Amino acid sequence: MADQSECADKVKPVKWSIRTTVEIPIFIGLVGNAIIVTAIKNIILHRTCEHALNNSKEDCASFLSPIRTNETSALEQDVQEYASNVLTVLSMLEYLGSAILSTFIGVWSNTYGRRPLLIWPFLGLAVAACFAAAYTIDDSWGPWWSVVVYIPICLSGGNIVLMIGGYCYVIDTSEPKNTAIRMIILDATLLMSTIVGSFITSYLILAFGIVNALLFSAGLKLIAYAFTHFFIEESLPNAKKGGLTKVFNISYVKDVIVICFKKPWYRRAQIILICVLKFIIVVSLSGADVLEYFYTRQKLQWALQDYTFYTAASTAATFFGGFIGVMVVQKLFKLNDIPFVMMTLILLFAEFIIKMVATRTWHMYLALSISLFKKMFGPILRTHLRKIVPADDIVKVFAWMCTIQSVSPVLSPVIYNPLYAATLATFPGIIYLLSAILIMICIVILGFVYYFSKIGSKLDKECGISNETLDTTAEKV
Repeated sequence: MADQSECADKVKPVKWSIRTTVEIPIFIGLVGNAIIVTAIKNIILHRTCEHALNNSKEDCASFLSPIRTNETSALEQDVQEYASNVLTVLSMLEYLGSAILSTFIGVWSNTYGRRPLLIWPFLGLAVAACFAAAYTIDDSWGPWWSVVVYIPICLSGGNIVLMIGGYCYVIDTSEPKNTAIRMIILDATLLMSTIVGSFITSYLILAFGIVNALLFSAGLKLIAYAFTHFFIEESLPNAKKGGLTKVFNISYVKDVIVICFKKPWYRRAQIILICVLKFIIVVSLSGADVLEYFYTRQKLQWALQDYTFYTAASTAATFFGGFIGVMVVQKLFKLNDIPFVMMTLILLFAEFIIKMVATRTWHMYLALSISLFKKMFGPILRTHLRKIVPADDIVKVFAWMCTIQSVSPVLSPVIYNPLYAATLATFPGIIYLLSAILIMICIVILGFVYYFSKIGSKLDKECGISNETLDTTAEKV
């Protein structure tokens, strides 16, 4: 098995062409996904109001509208408290399958190819969108029936497995000198799809209704599935066919653990600390993000249209902020990877504090403008890992990081949603206070990463170790 994995990793990169431009279906599919993620929250609020809390249809109808009215203000607190419990279960279900699959799927794909890591999630997301449309059509189903919508995502791996497939595919189809650029383009694609999907959601609902908006979302995901299935070629020419029954092989997990722990101690420490760091950051971000719509409805009286505009502006700001950060700030001030991530975390801490005390709409946009680089921690940390991990092992380490990332959203709603429900009437901003505390912990951890990287650079220079010679010299350290 190890020999097959090594052969898969060392295959000459496939020439970059339209048939290897995986960014196209990812963009199309995730635009559709942004639509359903935004719309489903209003649907859950509506079903909670009508079925779980037994209010009249007339009183609850306004929850479906993307434009906020004062008609729901008296019901808002009770509805949000109950709906946050539903969202907790949905978030855990969505990411549970991803967490399990991503543990095995990265190494499995070294033998059986990357296309399944793209095709399966797109199909699962498309089926989920169809279920969401059916759920919306039948008004007799309560909020807990929304669990059915997330089952296909759980079984197919959802966005996490899609990310693993995308990153692995980009590495396979890029020359080493172009890999960093392709990774940035892929990250930009993820951000742009969120911008477009979030921005158009409220307009689609107003123009065509929420059911047709969800059907449009399903259509986009089916297009992404068909494009990947018929046009995107396999990035590993020697990949075997089939292998579905061999996904859950414990040897894959052992392989990844060996890769992460066989390094010299200072490299191993960096890998472990970066995984812990990313886990905590994703917990802080996902925990606050899932509840941000509820928070802005409760404290700032936002409507879905206000929130989708803010989400689009936020994603656009981080998109352009990423390019400014890498192309201007990092080069102008000659910041290395770790100091740059340190700066982004400090600014992210400031963003959470401002959101915590926000009382006006412009406060949210002020927080947004302060933390333009917050999405860059992922690409920059991956760039740092590429400098300390051999090329043959980097795909496995990235897959392991995605596994860690997929566990974070399972844990975050368990912590954040009950906390928000308990403090909704007194201090709803406590979710941002918790996130700020977690970011402070991350800043401390990042300090240790920087310390070990300095030691590693010195020892590597003394021992003559480079990324290319690591495998043959690691035992000497």
